[in-house]
Amino acid sequence: MSAPTLTTTPASIRAGDTATWLLELADYPASGGWSVEYNFVNAAGKFTIASTAEGSAHRLRADPATTAAYPVGTYGWHCRVTDGTDAFTV
Repeated sequence: MSAPTLTTTPASIRAGDTATWLLELADYPASGGWSVEYNFVNAAGKFTIASTAEGSAHRLRADPATTAAYPVGTYGWHCRVTDGTDAFTV
């Protein structure tokens, strides 16, 4: 049995668990060449989760081995989109 697909940014990511969500951005569709990157930062470190295209949506995913290596703590984050020419924080 698999976990349900989140369609919003998760409120938390637990070390050692898979982190995955599907993001729909009508103005920046993956099918239009856009990609998404979430950047997480705190005093202990930083990490990035990048998207892969899933139709017009953006699939963000970090596997358990990756999340296990994230420093524990509360993070600020921002989401950026890019098409290779332009980039915007959304």
